Amino acid sequence: MIAICDFDDSFTFNLLSDLSSFSKTVVIPKKEIIQFLKDVLHKDERIVIVLGPGPGNPDEYLDFIKPIQDVLYKKNLFIFGVCLGHQLIWKSMGFNWSRSSMPIHGQSFLTYFKFFNKSLKIQRYNSLKVTGLKSQFQSLINEGWTIEFLKDEFMLSAKENILTYQFHPESVGSSRKDLLYSPIKDFLLQSN
Repeated sequence: MIAICDFDDSFTFNLLSDLSSFSKTVVIPKKEIIQFLKDVLHKDERIVIVLGPGPGNPDEYLDFIKPIQDVLYKKNLFIFGVCLGHQLIWKSMGFNWSRSSMPIHGQSFLTYFKFFNKSLKIQRYNSLKVTGLKSQFQSLINEGWTIEFLKDEFMLSAKENILTYQFHPESVGSSRKDLLYSPIKDFLLQSN
């Protein structure tokens, strides 16, 4: 099952359209997300939790931080953060955010990702970025995280059952199949 946490963003329905093509997918309204995250701690089924995009900044969602921390490393869960979701996951791990040095809305870039071992198109709609010291990011890499940058901005992170993007994989300007289907499908197929 895939559960998309909707932070009142229209891109949620693009995610729903793409992801529901290969698994039962539900949308969790913003007012129900915290309770959903608490409830999912007691489930054993394999669930993909998509922390979707949304308006505002992570400091406007501080009530969500503890529930996100609680689900991050549960083995039967795959946590996928998109834009605001990416920022919330990293905020829950002690990182901060700031204004992007290159705020971009609706432009695509061809970017090589080591994680996928190929170049993919990504479309950005963001004015914010996750911030941290180079030594903090290097420490994460030493712990097994994949951390990828576009110029000075942290664009992708991955470790075990966590994947985050500071861009919109569901956008028509992104390589949607590679960015969305592959990692999530792989996780869901592990249960078979």
